[in-house]
Amino acid sequence: MTGDLVRNRETHWRAYVKAEQATGPNLMANMPGVYSEMTVEGKFEPVKKTRNLPSDGTPAVVWQAVVSFDYRYLPDSDLSGAPQQLEASRAQVERLCETAIFPGMRAFGVDTPITVLFRYSAADRILPIKTLMCSTSR
Repeated sequence: MTGDLVRNRETHWRAYVKAEQATGPNLMANMPGVYSEMTVEGKFEPVKKTRNLPSDGTPAVVWQAVVSFDYRYLPDSDLSGAPQQLEASRAQVERLCETAIFPGMRAFGVDTPITVLFRYSAADRILPIKTLMCSTSR
């Protein structure tokens, strides 16, 4: 893939991430008393393709758009059942990816494989208590 093509794809991807970041305040306003913080971050990275290789078996490098939605619960939240509740929402998250996020990224011109992470963290922990993922390249 040429450098210009990579830069063009990355420009489209950055525009999408910026648009998602702008939705954070509205999302937080619609969910009062649940999260102390919600951030959207992303990266556009090369990944070595190991399946469906060309006939000569030469590994290829494909570019992948990764976006993460990070939610931090309020400090006094009771999270004892949170991992199970979040796991139970996996089908809804996958539906959200298929019906809104992937089409939204495509509308911005992102035409590479996409991985979306939803990470949920307690206020006092660095590592998430649960991460849900959906991808166009399963």
